Parts: sequence; structure tokens; C-alpha cells
Amino acid sequence: MRKNRTAGFTLVEMLIAMGISMIVIAGVSQFLLVSTNTFNSVDTQVNVQMDSLDAMNTISDMVMEGNNVAKRQMDNGSDFYTVYYNLGQTDSEGNLYDYATANQRIFWLNQTDNNLYLIHTKDNTQFRAAMASQDGRQLLAEGVDKFAISVKNVSGGSITPLTNDGVSAGNDRTLLQVSVSFKSEKRSSGRDGVDYDSSQDVMIRNKVIAIPQ
Repeated sequence: MRKNRTAGFTLVEMLIAMGISMIVIAGVSQFLLVSTNTFNSVDTQVNVQMDSLDAMNTISDMVMEGNNVAKRQMDNGSDFYTVYYNLGQTDSEGNLYDYATANQRIFWLNQTDNNLYLIHTKDNTQFRAAMASQDGRQLLAEGVDKFAISVKNVSGGSITPLTNDGVSAGNDRTLLQVSVSFKSEKRSSGRDGVDYDSSQDVMIRNKVIAIPQ
């Protein structure tokens, strides 16, 4: 009499099943890896854009409330931009506030760490001290490759770099363009691989006053 075959898998069947399982697992793993990388890339890009938006909003608000904006240079050749607030006014002794003594907000791109800083100061002495101390400056954005504030022609749209003299006095409709460029290799994390350029137009609300030298 013929005996019934015992239920179970043969070695060949098990090998085939394991092979199919490995192919499925490899496909799922690849899908998850691609999905994770895509999520991280999008998440990082959003973070960079948010950093840019936060920096732009802070700079724009301060520029709008100023009396003038000028581009200046440090002893080492590094550029910074100064927004002046109480030009045309005098101190308690009757002295006119000038480029060194006026209430100022300074935007400085440190080329050493590629961070964009905001410095609140009332004179050049405070500014120099803040430059040398972490406590005296506020971090606006990191991984910044370029930063500039320029004069933009209202009608033609042409761009003119700012100088030490600032915006021409008496111009009540001065349009400025703030631009920030982020580079992935400049960021301390070194993980994002995201480059992002951003610009925003800002109109000075107050009357533009010449910067006394």
C-alpha cells in the first residue's frame, strides 16, 4: 500500500520562498530609504526657507522704521549694513547725532562662521565691543553665503549698491532690496545640501535724513 506524503516544505520550496521574501524586503527597504531621504530633504528645505523668512522679516521691519541705511566697512574689509533711527535729532547737550552716535541696528555677515548677526548699538564703541563678544549680538541666520541691502529703482527696477553716504536725503519713497543667499556647505550641520536665494523689497516709511559724518 502506498503511503501518503508527510505535509511540509521541501528544501527547494523553502529556498524559493526565502528568495522571494528577500526580494520583497529589499524593495520595501529601498522604498523606505528613498522616502526618508525625500522627507529629510523637504524638511531641511522648509527649515532653510523659514530661516530666510524670519531673517527677512526682522531686517525689513527695522529698515522700514529707520531714517537711513548705509553700507560700511570694518578694518579687516568685512562689510556691514547700518540702519539709523534718530538722525536729525540732538542729544541733551545739543549735539547732532551722526553716523557714530545715532541709535543704530547693524546687520553683519561674519565670514568666519557664515552667520548673519543683528547688533543693537548707540555708538561705534558699543558696536566694536559687540563684534568681539557673543553676548552683544543676536543670531539671525546661519549658513549665509551672501547678504546685501541695495537701492532699487521704483520705476525701472535697477539695483544700485549702498555706500557710506546711505540713501539720498529727502527721498520719501526709497525702495530697498534685501537679499540673502544660503549655501549648504556653509551651514554648521553640513547635512542639508540645500542652497536657497531670497530677496525682498522694503520701503522706508520715514523721511530719509542725510547721515552727518
